[in-house]
Amino acid sequence: MKLLLKQKTKDLFSGNFEIYENDNIIGEINFEGQLGSMEVSLNGSFYDKTFSFECTNKLFPGTKKKFRTYNILENNNIVGNIFRSMIKNSFFLRTFYFDLIYNNKEYLSYQIGLGEKTISAIYSNNTQIAQVEHSNTIINDLHNYEIYSEDKETAYISIIIACYSYILVGYKAGQKSISSKSIAFEKTTNKYILEKYNPNFVQNISK
Repeated sequence: MKLLLKQKTKDLFSGNFEIYENDNIIGEINFEGQLGSMEVSLNGSFYDKTFSFECTNKLFPGTKKKFRTYNILENNNIVGNIFRSMIKNSFFLRTFYFDLIYNNKEYLSYQIGLGEKTISAIYSNNTQIAQVEHSNTIINDLHNYEIYSEDKETAYISIIIACYSYILVGYKAGQKSISSKSIAFEKTTNKYILEKYNPNFVQNISK
């Protein structure tokens, strides 16, 4: 299935996204930040599901390094968390990725720069299950994410990861959206990431 997560508004510390399937709105995301912080609170809906993010500074046990952890809540109950982590592949090479634990299942997302767009390839048990595409051309500081997934469940996982990606990469606290256009060119050369990526994923699920 294909979805579009489209940003409609951006203010100094807040904004809104809408989720589209075949030009129909099936959900929305509202985020709210505050002065002096890079973090946000977030409330969203996807079909009949509602969810929220809350930033936590708690330390979690385990061997993984966890940066900027957010809890995922549904009906005010914590159902998982998402964080940024790192693999030290060699003395010189480090690979950063997003790690989502949802209902005791793990999903990993690696960002891949393909020049004019950036791909977030999402994996479960080392198998790619979804892909989020983000254009590197940004108009008026409003961000759009195209989501390709195998089914509704993996689409929801993709929405969560896209929201987290926006918080870390796209959200600019204290800056109001103005008439502007920015163009970036990002090219990933990390062989560890490129070897995992399936360039035919979107084509295969569209058949």
